[in-house]
Amino acid sequence: MKRFVVFAALLAIVVLWARSSAAAIVFDARSVTTGSGVSFTLPHTVGVGNDRILIVGVSTFTANKTVTAMTYAGQPMTRIGFLDGGTGANDRRMELWRLVNPPMGTANVVVTMSSSSKTVVGAASFFGVDPTTPHGAFVSNEANTNLATLTVPSAAGELVIDCLSVQGNAAT
Repeated sequence: MKRFVVFAALLAIVVLWARSSAAAIVFDARSVTTGSGVSFTLPHTVGVGNDRILIVGVSTFTANKTVTAMTYAGQPMTRIGFLDGGTGANDRRMELWRLVNPPMGTANVVVTMSSSSKTVVGAASFFGVDPTTPHGAFVSNEANTNLATLTVPSAAGELVIDCLSVQGNAAT
């Protein structure tokens, strides 16, 4: 099972559903950018394939810095879910967004934040995803230790996508 992780402990997960029980979800491509600012532009190439989806995870340093808009190739994306967590020095936020049937080829993911923030943006595209019901429910959890866990309901043929936002010292 391929997984897509964005480093930025908030943990959120969504399960992608295959087009049919016999079909497999296929990983296409990934792109990542980091920085500080109000707007982030991330070039991403969606390959040639059927039943496409683009998933974008955004992790920020401060929970009150939210994504106010996101597009791919000028098309608006839909927020799947978000989680604010922590306070003070541990304040953070993560969001997951999607676009069903994004155009094939290279285009920009453009993320607009509510105000300047330290941010990580990661995008991944897949083929073979049910275009009518592309994903299950958004689930999330947070912890103030290094033991954030989350139980995700999923079944054979489904793909679990996660997004992580972490404050603190890097693991050694």
